Amino acid sequence: MLVRILLVVDNPNSERRLDRIFEPLETAVATAPRKAVLWDRVKAFPADLVVIGRSSLPDPIEGTVETIQALPERPEVIVVTDEENAEERARLLIAGCTAVLNMALDDNTLRDAFNAFVTRQRKTSIERLQHEIDAPPAHLSDFESAST
Repeated sequence: MLVRILLVVDNPNSERRLDRIFEPLETAVATAPRKAVLWDRVKAFPADLVVIGRSSLPDPIEGTVETIQALPERPEVIVVTDEENAEERARLLIAGCTAVLNMALDDNTLRDAFNAFVTRQRKTSIERLQHEIDAPPAHLSDFESAST
């Protein structure tokens, strides 16, 4: 099962690097090259994970993260950043981001982190699908109300 990733980063070098990292993880990756087209791309590509560069994350952070997570696919939001700032990291996590990863990490460490997110997302999707399959069929009597 492919995990769909929407990648939104301003830096072309970071985008190429992340594409290489995602390649062996059985993912389908779509990109939104600019913050200005983020919402159009989010609507057009139903993603399981949204990986977004901090500079690409529109303000207010809280509202943006909530809007992304409110999509029907309920994607996780992972922020990648070039700067290490504890206060900023805390604000992003409080806003609801799943993780904040520093691009200074080596490729293997980033791949391991993204592999964990992809594996968890795949498991969640399978469990959700299994729940839908196992759900008892609805009957008309389930929707009837007793009126007097």
